[in-house]
Amino acid sequence: MGNFASSNDFSSTSDSDMWAISSEEEAEDYVSGLETSELRAVQRQAAGATATSVSQVDGGVATQKLTTNDQTEQKNGAEGAGWVPKPCGFEAVVNDDEWETWAGPQRIRESKLESYQKDKFREILDRIFHKDTIMGAKIIFEPQDIEHVTGAVLPYLESEPVLIEDVPYDIVIVGDLHGQLYDLDRVFRLYAKDGKPGWECMKFLFLGDYVDRGRQALEVMMALFCIKVLHPDRIFLLRGNHEFIDINANWGFGFDIRERYDKLATACAIFHQFNEAFANLSLAAIVGNSYFCSHSGISLAGFTRRQLRGKYKPIMFSDGDAITNDLMWADPAQGLKGSTFNKEREQSCFFGFDELCLAMERMEVIAVFRGHSMMQEGYGNTWNVCYTVFTATGYDKGTNKGAIAHVDPTGKVHFTVLEINPKRAAFESKLRAVEYISKEDPNVKTYRSPFNILPLCFNR
Repeated sequence: MGNFASSNDFSSTSDSDMWAISSEEEAEDYVSGLETSELRAVQRQAAGATATSVSQVDGGVATQKLTTNDQTEQKNGAEGAGWVPKPCGFEAVVNDDEWETWAGPQRIRESKLESYQKDKFREILDRIFHKDTIMGAKIIFEPQDIEHVTGAVLPYLESEPVLIEDVPYDIVIVGDLHGQLYDLDRVFRLYAKDGKPGWECMKFLFLGDYVDRGRQALEVMMALFCIKVLHPDRIFLLRGNHEFIDINANWGFGFDIRERYDKLATACAIFHQFNEAFANLSLAAIVGNSYFCSHSGISLAGFTRRQLRGKYKPIMFSDGDAITNDLMWADPAQGLKGSTFNKEREQSCFFGFDELCLAMERMEVIAVFRGHSMMQEGYGNTWNVCYTVFTATGYDKGTNKGAIAHVDPTGKVHFTVLEINPKRAAFESKLRAVEYISKEDPNVKTYRSPFNILPLCFNR
């Protein structure tokens, strides 16, 4: 076939048959043009003498007798064709000094708040999950309360590595919320027991995209940050592509803040306080040493635990490196072999089943959980090893369901579907119709940022 020979074509031909120099005359023909010293070395080899390497060193001639290993290597390689001198002739010297292994940041597992501080955070949570707020009323938080919450959560987020590897089984995985407090409240109510809120009875892992597009992103973030500070080992917050400043400045979160605070300086300060916290969110987690979880799935570049352990926070932009970009923007593609540029997202990649299998093997996991993509039924199953979880209901023109995934104590996965409430979806639509963040120019791809933070904000 073509110009390619099959392996059988060479079955009867040995290395010596192909490459040996049978006579001294042939040796002279082979080495014509070489230096005289090199010619003599080849001639001695053809005559059975011990070959020596010859190289010019500062005008003199240095010789080096072949070791047994060198002779064996020569024989297995191009026997009789002359020995090629080593580039420098120096032997490698191994330094016995070892690098110290850094264990990474040590995750804070218990709240460090004083009792009076805990009471303040619980008071904020009571306001957020009040029935009026759940029905759509927005809270005008005191700027000092926001500064207190975003400042308090920073040490906990900073203490967590880019890849959190010790997330246990018996945890609920929550997908994209996009500022829909109503759905977050529904999730917590599912696991409330004996008068205790859900976050005190179950552990939760969030896959990112808490803000933008929805009306109550500020309430969602204040709630999650308060819970993180009160129960740092019960809630894990991963980063989504909308938790980057160049995205959330243009897609709703910035408008949500600017609408509530008349003073531009105050609104800008609040906006940047949240984005400072976002920059310290982890990118991925592994549940039960089995399930890899991130916002969009896998990366094609250096996708190993060791590689992710070597990454540092804060991370400012999603396109700063390939791994971060892929973990925020990539998508699986049925029927695709390998990978290709993700034209829909205008960055990162589509990955096929073969790339996913290779990534799971390198990461030493058995399945992947991701968000990032709206699912009409709330969740999706690609190739039976890549699960997409999307929790916000009524996200696509008020028609899609939401879902969460519970990994039970044995590692089995159970999905719970959140049915859409048509009345609630219609109510949200009416509220959006009278609010500034809904007034998108159909001729413009993105919202225009309400803050003068260019060149940080781009139209994407």
